[in-house]
Amino acid sequence: KAIEALKNAENVVVLDNPAKKEYPMPIISTDTNETYVGRIRKDINRDNVLHVWCVADQIRVGAATNAVRIAQKWIKREEA
Repeated sequence: KAIEALKNAENVVVLDNPAKKEYPMPIISTDTNETYVGRIRKDINRDNVLHVWCVADQIRVGAATNAVRIAQKWIKREEA
């Protein structure tokens, strides 16, 4: 369920295929507006914990960008 939610999330690209050595690396996020997520694993001790590896261009998708995206979603929810 979590992987499907990530795949459907806006500005998120799931790249998680260790068998083919496909997982997020910082070099692929350069000059992009997406956050790449991979190495998705369930915690071995707790059922409600998920471990992920995320990379993004920190100049383009830093804290300010994420704050704007959250604000835009909040505005849409308020308008609905």
